[in-house]
Amino acid sequence: MKIGVLQTGRPPEALRPAHGDYDAFFARLLAGRGIEVVGYAVLDGVFPQSPEEADGWLIAGSKFGVYEDHPWIPPLEDFIRACRAARRPLVGICFGHQILAQALGGRVEKFAGGWIVGERAYALDDVDG
Repeated sequence: MKIGVLQTGRPPEALRPAHGDYDAFFARLLAGRGIEVVGYAVLDGVFPQSPEEADGWLIAGSKFGVYEDHPWIPPLEDFIRACRAARRPLVGICFGHQILAQALGGRVEKFAGGWIVGERAYALDDVDG
């Protein structure tokens, strides 16, 4: 099985010499399970030719916000929609799940309360939108 990792960010510079980029993180995590991991640095404009290049896709995290104006975000959204149309499995981590939501019609916005780490309870005021 081949998993394509769509890299939307990079780990901190201090970690890269020892641990590599996000595709290397996932390759180590999935090692020994018969899974080939291939990275695509979409933040640098490196995109797969089609959803069929991998059996499934993983969109990694990023320091960027999906609501920010970066030239690689619209093509990534197009690729997400192409994966959906091709019925290719796709999972997002942090930034990845946000870009999935945005590409498929959801609204993502910056949280006015700033960065949150750890458990946090939220109340939904308007669930019907």
